[in-house]
Amino acid sequence: MIALEGVSKTYPKQSKPALAELNLQVPEGAIVTLIGPSVAARRAMAQAVSAET
Repeated sequence: MIALEGVSKTYPKQSKPALAELNLQVPEGAIVTLIGPSVAARRAMAQAVSAET
């Protein structure tokens, strides 16, 4: 399982966070797709998950 709790990420020179207080639980074997308009948010989430594994 991948579990994230309260993850936030603000990139340099940005006033608005790409992620704010993200809570996520992904069961083992699950397939997850990241979609949305913000590339920064998808990248920040992928980096947070890869740091946990």
